[in-house]
Amino acid sequence: DGNLDAWRQVWDACVKGFKSNADYFALEGKKPDGSIDPEGTKLVDIDNLIDYMLIDYYSSDGDGAGSRFVATNNFFGIYNRNNPDGFKWIQHDSEHTFGAYEAGDSRRENMVTPLTTAGANFAYFNPHWLHEQLANQNREYRLRFADRAQELFFNGGLLSADRVWQTMTGLASQIDMAIIAESARWGDATVSTPRTRQTWLEALTFLHNYIYGTSSTLSDPTANGYQNWPMQLREIRVRDQFRSVNWFPAIDAPQFGQQGGYVASNYALSISNPNSSGTIYYTLDGSDPRQAPTDEQAGTEVVFIAENAAKQVLIPTQNIYAPDGTVRAETWTGITGDTVASLTGNANYPNNPTKVEFWNSFQMPTINWADYYGTRVRALVYPPTTGSYTFWIASDDNGQLLVSTDATAANASVAASISSWVNPNTWTTYSSQKSTSRVLTAGNAYYIEAIQKEHAGGDHLSIAWSGPGISGPVVIAGQYLSIPENVWASRTFTPTGWMTGSGAVGYERNPGDAVNFSSYVNSGINVGSQMYNVNTSCYIRIPFQYSGQAITELLLKIRYDDGIIVFLNGKEVVRDNVAAGAVPAWNTAAVTYRDDSIALTQTVFDLSSYINQLQVGTNILAIQGMNNVSTSSDFLVSAQLVGRMSIGTPSTTAMIYTSPVTLSKSTQVKARVFTGSEWSTVNKATFAVGPVKESLRVTELMYNPQDPNLEFIELQNVGTEAINLNWVTFDRGITHTFDDVDVAPNGFVLLVNNKHRFESAYTIPAGVPVIQWTSGQLSNSGETIQLRDAAGAVVQSFAYKDSWYPQTDGDGFSLAMLNPTSADLTLWSQKTGWAPSTYTGGSPGRTDAPLAPGSIVINEILAHSHDNAPDWIELYNTTDSPISVGGWYLSDDAAVPQKYRIPDGLFVPRYGYLVLYEDTHFGTAFRLSENGEEVCLTAAVGGVVTGYSVKQEFGASETGVSFGRYQKTSGGYDFVLMTSNTPNTANATPLVSPVVITEIMYNPLSNEDAEYVEIQNISSQTVDLWLSDAGQVIPWRFVDEDSSILLNFPADTWLAPGEKMLLIKNLTAFQSEFGFIPSGLKYAVWSSGSLSNGGERLELLKPGDIANGVRYYIRVDRVNYDDDAPWPTSPDGTGKALGRITPSAYGNDYANWQAINPTPGQ
Repeated sequence: DGNLDAWRQVWDACVKGFKSNADYFALEGKKPDGSIDPEGTKLVDIDNLIDYMLIDYYSSDGDGAGSRFVATNNFFGIYNRNNPDGFKWIQHDSEHTFGAYEAGDSRRENMVTPLTTAGANFAYFNPHWLHEQLANQNREYRLRFADRAQELFFNGGLLSADRVWQTMTGLASQIDMAIIAESARWGDATVSTPRTRQTWLEALTFLHNYIYGTSSTLSDPTANGYQNWPMQLREIRVRDQFRSVNWFPAIDAPQFGQQGGYVASNYALSISNPNSSGTIYYTLDGSDPRQAPTDEQAGTEVVFIAENAAKQVLIPTQNIYAPDGTVRAETWTGITGDTVASLTGNANYPNNPTKVEFWNSFQMPTINWADYYGTRVRALVYPPTTGSYTFWIASDDNGQLLVSTDATAANASVAASISSWVNPNTWTTYSSQKSTSRVLTAGNAYYIEAIQKEHAGGDHLSIAWSGPGISGPVVIAGQYLSIPENVWASRTFTPTGWMTGSGAVGYERNPGDAVNFSSYVNSGINVGSQMYNVNTSCYIRIPFQYSGQAITELLLKIRYDDGIIVFLNGKEVVRDNVAAGAVPAWNTAAVTYRDDSIALTQTVFDLSSYINQLQVGTNILAIQGMNNVSTSSDFLVSAQLVGRMSIGTPSTTAMIYTSPVTLSKSTQVKARVFTGSEWSTVNKATFAVGPVKESLRVTELMYNPQDPNLEFIELQNVGTEAINLNWVTFDRGITHTFDDVDVAPNGFVLLVNNKHRFESAYTIPAGVPVIQWTSGQLSNSGETIQLRDAAGAVVQSFAYKDSWYPQTDGDGFSLAMLNPTSADLTLWSQKTGWAPSTYTGGSPGRTDAPLAPGSIVINEILAHSHDNAPDWIELYNTTDSPISVGGWYLSDDAAVPQKYRIPDGLFVPRYGYLVLYEDTHFGTAFRLSENGEEVCLTAAVGGVVTGYSVKQEFGASETGVSFGRYQKTSGGYDFVLMTSNTPNTANATPLVSPVVITEIMYNPLSNEDAEYVEIQNISSQTVDLWLSDAGQVIPWRFVDEDSSILLNFPADTWLAPGEKMLLIKNLTAFQSEFGFIPSGLKYAVWSSGSLSNGGERLELLKPGDIANGVRYYIRVDRVNYDDDAPWPTSPDGTGKALGRITPSAYGNDYANWQAINPTPGQ
């Protein structure tokens, strides 16, 4: 149910551009200064985009968003439009990575260049193109991208070779044996020679070599796409690819003597500069040593061309044609179809190409690079010798070649074509590929144009020729080619016979005018004699050097009269007072006169969008200056080209490194090298000082207070020396990173949800820090809490549960750790490791010693005493110390826990008992029900209820029979009817009924409805399975845990001594699985429900008394079986049944059950 609204907003932002930080920050919903804008919308998760692209580039994913197959391909993006947190991208369909591509196809070793173009069309917009726009236009994004690359690529980062290979081999080990089966099944599915496990091992070797940049050792390297990649680590190769497009600083980051981790107190950290120059700036508070500039800060200005720079000048007398070694290639992407007409008929053709490139021969430099595009290549061809020439075209898909009779496109006609496709450099598949021969004259230029339309599959384009001295067909080399117009403005053109000089270019015939150009012309290059009354145009070439400076602005400041067309390395970048769209000729004139006073004032043209046209080394700024008439009295062109580097300045917290830095506490160090014109990437490392991991412990959790603002986490230093929490982090449960906080031995620190509300509600001991955590809330239902030290190691990771203690789940009590100094960290994830706090609200910042759960238990209850004998409740002390219970409360209602107050002075001896009787103790407050209920024991001090409480449920009982705790083999306890009453002494054994459950078939082998339960009378007396009460027959019952099975035994059912009876789900199903029921064997069928295959509680009940019109039932036998160990597991669907080992022994214990072959009723 999504839509493209937000996606289009991102694309619109790309089209607008990211030259300003305001436009860049707006993508993240930020203000122009980078702060959060409450009214802004976060459209892009920039950090996710950067990570996505780094993985894309590192793995060389040729089938991803920046696909080399099609315009764009596999990518998944998600966006939460209800709570916008930016588009996020997820790696997808990555089988074409790490060199896994076709033999001979080396194009995807480098996914950085050539840059993509498809994203300029909304239909093909993708994160690869989005990243390129950001990286090419905005320095802050570019440095953020480079900083992340530095972090991941180097110093053991996740994308460093060793870490990547460790991950790869770890994954490979998981499928090592499975490969054998896979190869056996699929190894020959697509190849004649089966692929085996050895093939897979060779592929792992290939992968290793790709990552480490070593040569292949495969027996058949080409079968796995082996390429001659550089002998460098993959991260180095990719970094250098980034540097080639100025996405990564040319200078290296500083190096630390140790790259973070654990260090001793007062460790002396050394920082070194790996570059030949520059100053190291560093910080110790986690801030960036570099202060980013704002849009308003102009930055450092770099002058590429001064007004007095050296120039080459020509007043042309004809169009200049000369080979410059290049052709102009224009590409339109996102167009389907394979015919030339599908390109030429597109609305964007010919004026709006997606990209423009310059090739150094008449051959597409990269084959099979995309799908759904078209290309037009235009050039002038220069025959070296007069004679007859023939041309050929080879293309995939359709192609068309036009050749002119002269240098103009207007006289060009179709000379050759392909209406299908051919293989690269294949010239004789179709006769139409070859032109007729034509006579070309040496010294002349001829316009030539090729059009290629690619739909899908392979793609390429080449133009070949033959002629005098050229044995062909052979691809036309650059030495015979030039761009089709303004050759003189190209970077590769070599001027011959041009004037040279420096300063302004122009002339002035009226120096006496109030406004004149004399001061510029007299010190510059005067072209009056060559230009006046001869030509309206003047060609000017200004060479300049570019060393790769990271400029963010490029400005042309120019004085001119009357019109200009400006070219940067052959590309037109400015046109003013010249007919729009017109191809300039050697004698083109300005449209109109330009006032001299305006001409003398510098006009500034922003060329920042053409920064990517600059080449490291020599560049050419070419200007065609024009008068509106050849008889104009003056002419002027005086240009200055400047760049601005908004590179940022050292931050206020940055320090210059001069000597080793002493670290006395956990510290995050960030450092950069600054040369004055460029910043390196940041090297950051966190150093952990002190025994934080050994000493810091969570000791109290208030996860569900009655006021959610009062959530808190208490931490304690349980060690013997002070610790500092700088850079200690909670990253699960809540999110918080500590600042500079010292904690003394046995000292506390409190993290709270709302500091203001917390401090208003609590009085905290002096010296205990109270800190509001950064984000998140503690889950009321329980969750995992994770705490890491400054080095990133887990200090504690544990899960609490709200089911542990009801009083901590909204009743005002906290969870308090019973033994914070324990070395067993698993205790924090166990109920037995915690206790409810002693008092409501907990004890934040104070030591709490709550009574450990299970210290005092309700051990035995007599609720159905005989005649006038009193009921009683027995308490038992499980500890080795006496526990005072004076002032505690007893009740039979958890909602009213303070019905009876135990008299002061009463205590329970160590491992001893205390019996409270109805007639002498609690009888005036409440009475126990013979039909079962709940007894609650609640601790209190001075009348204030504490967090310790015990609740014990019990069922209906017969006269004079008590309930008591019985420890099972598992260590857990059941509260069951006992064989005898034992007040003030150890409990007797459980009472086993004459009729018990002896066999359970809960998951039959073939028919799930063939379930049964077998019961048996194990006594020497006949047992009636019914009760006669006031003339009514009340049957016994068989029920399961959720009462989906409720079977009332048939009337007058009885069992003789030793007799068995079957309880079955479905008679037909039972008989089909186990045969017919023998004559005389009693059985009953339950009407609905099924035995759980996962285990559940089964009970055999007999009728008890009626109270308030409700019939109560006494439990005769209970079995809570399970399909998991320690219960036998084979009865779960294998045909086995659960069989009771000793019928006369307690039945609800796994130790009394075994897996048996079914013997129903036998």
